[in-house]
Parts: sequence; structure tokens; C-alpha cells
Amino acid sequence: MKKLLIFIFFPLFSFAQTDSVKVSFSEEKVEQFEKTTLLDEYDKAFGGNRIVKSAIRLNLQSGIDEKPILSLQVETKVWNDKSITIWCGQGIASSSSNLNIGLESRWFYEMKNRVKRKIQNANLTGNYLSLRAVYSPYSEPNYYKNGGGYIYNMIEPNAAFSVNWGKQFGNNLDFGLSAGVKQGKETYISSRGDLVNNDSSPTSNTWFVSTTSRMGLGLYFPHKKQLPNNYCEFLHCNYEVKKLLKVNINNAIYADKYNQSIRGDISYEHKIASSAFSINSNLVLSFTNKRTFQQIGRRDSVTKNEFGNGGFFIPVYSSLKQNTSIFIVEIHEQVRYYIYMKQRISKGKTANNLNGIYTGLHFSYRDNISSHAYGNLYYSPKTSLGITYGYQTQTNKKSFLDIGLVIGKYAISFLPKHSAPLIIDLNLKLGFAK
Repeated sequence: MKKLLIFIFFPLFSFAQTDSVKVSFSEEKVEQFEKTTLLDEYDKAFGGNRIVKSAIRLNLQSGIDEKPILSLQVETKVWNDKSITIWCGQGIASSSSNLNIGLESRWFYEMKNRVKRKIQNANLTGNYLSLRAVYSPYSEPNYYKNGGGYIYNMIEPNAAFSVNWGKQFGNNLDFGLSAGVKQGKETYISSRGDLVNNDSSPTSNTWFVSTTSRMGLGLYFPHKKQLPNNYCEFLHCNYEVKKLLKVNINNAIYADKYNQSIRGDISYEHKIASSAFSINSNLVLSFTNKRTFQQIGRRDSVTKNEFGNGGFFIPVYSSLKQNTSIFIVEIHEQVRYYIYMKQRISKGKTANNLNGIYTGLHFSYRDNISSHAYGNLYYSPKTSLGITYGYQTQTNKKSFLDIGLVIGKYAISFLPKHSAPLIIDLNLKLGFAK
């Protein structure tokens, strides 16, 4: 590719000394050429330039309305540009983790044209439209004790149906936008003021829209040995980059009848001198509005409630609903170490930059304010400590992709260490090199 570019544009560069107009035109064409072929070269750069008929993958996926879900997926082609995916997953990092079974039909609407133009082979990469159905056969009640108060949802869905638009990069990455309807049991208030969500609860439907994302690892079939690829021709590994500005697009938007959320996440990363270490700083601002029942008091539950609970004070609710708004500010700090960076530099495979697999320590500080009909509530700030692991790659001279996972625990003073909530956070960041 480089030799071809040199051959084509060498005559223009030869006249650069006498004609500045031609120099400007030549440089502009080269830059435009890089931009228009960037996504087209993805398959070649990552070994996806092959025919794929099916795939099996282990996924970690998340949405702003739910905890992360770990799932096993099988996807198979049923036509040149269509596929069927089935999966089974389990919610994690939640006190009420439900089993999820899913079925999805996808149409890769640009694939026929791209295959015809020989841009890519018939595989499982590209833009898609899909229909998705998710079922939770063993749904647990959504009430539980947490630090003296009830945490609940107005509806506990056991099924969801959605139309989805997104982009999939084989087994490794998938992000998009979903819109559909959820069906489940709706929480109601008993005559004693208790929250009830069980078989006696009415069935309700609620429409929703949400951003979605997943990352995973897996195998392609038919299985074959892949040819070596010139990653650096695509990734521009030889550019020296010491500063990056990033935007996290995961969990950006969610809205339904009872919950509306929006989240902004900006981060800045810079290298520590010329070492393989860097510091990644995040500022996260999020706003959530929840429509819930009004709490009108508490009672001693020595007289047991309908669930058999007793021995503590429980809240009492009225059937009137209220809006509760929550504004959250978070600061995240990571010390990252890029594995094998020094070895790759010594072998001439990369410059001193921020590309590659990384691991490190993660610290967060979280503060939030809740506003409802009775006024504002100020909660004690929470801190957490954990580890991070991910992969960051520069996709051209000025842009990049960062896929990361954080696992940690909140430090809450009144809970035993083994009872502190677990944090599992998936980050999908796009950004620009400075």
C-alpha cells in the first residue's frame, strides 16, 4: 500500500518546488484517502478479512438500566447478509441476578454491496438492523433490604422485545441503540403500605430506548489459521502519542416510563515521562429521574409484614407517585501499565505511545444529591478501589478506541468488607490524540 501511494503521488511531489497549488492539492488528497478507507481496512487489520459462517463468544454486556450481564452467545449465518444469535446469560454484581435467554435476528444491510465491491468477505462484521427478544424465566422479587431501606423497581421485567441499530466488529465489539417494550410484574402498595411485587402483581408493559454495548472473546467457524497482518499500517503504531482525550459512549442514554437517565463521561490520559505507565483521569456527570411511590413513614416490623420480615423498621408507602431526581458526580483515577510496551519499542514494532494491552489500579470518588417532593437529600460520598484491564489502540493519527473493564468494591463504613457492593464497569471510549 505504501509503495503504491509513493508511486502514484511521486510525480506530484516532484513539482512541489514550482507549484504550491499542486502541493496543497496533493496533501489534501492523501488525507482524504486515509479517512475514507479507515473503516474499510478494519477487517484486514484485525484478521477479519475471511469468510465466517458462525461464531461462539463469551460476552460482557451492559445497559444503563441494568447490571452487567455475562453471556454465552452462538451466532450463525442464515444468508449472505443475515444471521441468527441465541444466548444464555446471568446478571452479575446484583442482589437480584436473573437468568436471561435471548434470540436475535440480524440483517447486515451493507454487506452485499461491500462484498460485491470486494471491501470485505461475508462475515459477522458491519452495520446491522435487528429484532431481539429476551426472556427471564426465573425472575426474583425486586424488594430487598439494603442499609435500612428498600431498593425497588416499579416494574420487574421478565421479557423484552426491541428493534436495534448498531455496528458489530465480529466477536470483539458491538455497540448501538435499542428501542422496544418490556413486560413484567408491576409493583403496587398493599393495604398496610408495603411494596408488593409477586405473582399477584398486575402485568404491565413499558416502552424504552437505550444505548447498548458489549465486548467479548470467541472463535470463528470454519476455523482456519489466519495470515499475519500489518497492524501498524492501519493503526499507525509509529506515531509518538503522549496525551489522549476520550469520551465514553457506554451507558449514555436510557429512558422508559419510570426511569430516565443520561450520562457524560470524559477522560484525559497522559504518559508518565517515557515509561510504560500512564495516568488516566475521568470526570463523570450523570442525571437520573425515577418515578416511585411516596414514602409516608416507617413502622416497627416486629409485627411481620407480608413477606415474613421482622425485627427492624420498614418504610410505609402511599399509592401516590413522585419523581425523584438524582445528580451524581464521579471522579475516577487510574494508574495504567502497558504490558510489553518496552519490548515492542525495542523491536521497532511501535513508538513510545499509548497503544496496547494495559492493566492497573482504579480509584473512584462518588458524590450525589437526590431531590424529591420533600426536598433535597445529600448522601455521604463513596469511594472505591479496584483493578482495570483493557486494550487501547490508535485507529489513525488523531483517533483511537479504548475498551476497558473495571472490577472493584465500594468502601462503605457501616458494612462488613465482604458485604460491600461489587463494581463491574464496562467502558467503551472514543477520542482524539493531542
